[in-house]
Amino acid sequence: MSELTDLLKEHIASVEGKAAVWGVDDCTPWCASWVRKVTGVCLIEPDWHSWEEAKAKIDRAGSLCALWDETLAGSIMEETLDPKYGDIGIIARPAEVQVSGIFLAGGLFVWRMRNGIFIQPGRPLVKAWTFRDGAISAASHGLSTAS
Repeated sequence: MSELTDLLKEHIASVEGKAAVWGVDDCTPWCASWVRKVTGVCLIEPDWHSWEEAKAKIDRAGSLCALWDETLAGSIMEETLDPKYGDIGIIARPAEVQVSGIFLAGGLFVWRMRNGIFIQPGRPLVKAWTFRDGAISAASHGLSTAS
């Protein structure tokens, strides 16, 4: 688990204090790049380049959660009611805003802001997904397979 912890710390540090680039490392592609780091699987190829384009895509899907449901259907991720460290999900923010992020220890949740990251309790939970058994490819991602 410590290799996974180190990898997630590096993932978070890579955007701390940096402005998000729409379609590259805003909240959705940032979560998807986390999944890619630990599984080698590319979940999305963002096709937006601004907040307005991202919002239009979310609105067409009905919500950020609905967009993620479409993206993750039949993927290496499965819905969970009990997210663990490293799982991804959607939480609700004030004014019914949904944000995607990654679950940390102690029920915390980190999400990509327009500038940097924000860590808060992972509630209210809209939906969470965990890695299906065998999805994390230890050998091909530098994670130790020794127990």
